Amino acid sequence: MPSCPTCDADNASTSSFCSACGAALEDSPANPNAGEPADDSAIENAAPASAGDAQILNLLRKGKKIPAIKLYREQTDCGLKDAKDYVEALGLRHGIVPAKAAGCTGMLLLMFAALSAITAVSVNSL
Repeated sequence: MPSCPTCDADNASTSSFCSACGAALEDSPANPNAGEPADDSAIENAAPASAGDAQILNLLRKGKKIPAIKLYREQTDCGLKDAKDYVEALGLRHGIVPAKAAGCTGMLLLMFAALSAITAVSVNSL
C-alpha cells in the first residue's frame, strides 16, 4: 500500500490519488507535471469519471456534501467512511474545497462579553 506524501494516509496499490486528501500518489515519467497544482481552467474543465461523479460534483459545488456522500453510498453500496473519503477526494481533484465550519467560538466569546457587561452593570447598581 503506497503512503500519501502529503497526509501519510495508506492507499490501495492501484490508486493514483490519495483517498484522504486527493494528492497525487506518485510522479510518472509519462506525466512530468504530476503532483503539481493544476491551473484553474484545468480544474474547471476536468471531466468527471462517470455520470455518478458528475452528480456528486454538482452537489459538492452547491455545498451539499452529506447528500453527495449519500448518493455515492446508494450508487456503490459502500460504507460511510469509504464514501466520505471518496467524495472528499473527488471534490479536491476537481478544485472543490470544503468550507471550514465556523464553530461556536465566536458565539461563546459574544456570550461571555454580554454576561460580563450584565455583571458589571448589576454590581454597579448595588
